[in-house]
Amino acid sequence: MRARATRPELDLVREIDLGGSRSLRLHLDPRRTLDGYAGTGYKGVSDDYWHTGYKKLRPYAVSYDGKYVGRFATVEQAAVYYACVDLGMPPLAVDDETINSTIPLERTA
Repeated sequence: MRARATRPELDLVREIDLGGSRSLRLHLDPRRTLDGYAGTGYKGVSDDYWHTGYKKLRPYAVSYDGKYVGRFATVEQAAVYYACVDLGMPPLAVDDETINSTIPLERTA
């Protein structure tokens, strides 16, 4: 597969501010720049949507070290959870407003 030209602002980590001097580093998927990539853009987060039931309400699944660890309504919530698991810390109670104001949303075609 041929790699797309990368933009300078794309790197493997994105930080979000949690207030004060606290911040959390979200892990971007290194494959997101490849042609034909259809993932979420975050490492460990997959889109497992189904048109009915629980998967419709929480379509984003998080896996860490090959094990399922949870489902979330937004890709940003799932990425925050993965970052917490990676650091070995308990999950953060971060609201959608904080996440959406600090993470620029980028969609891949």
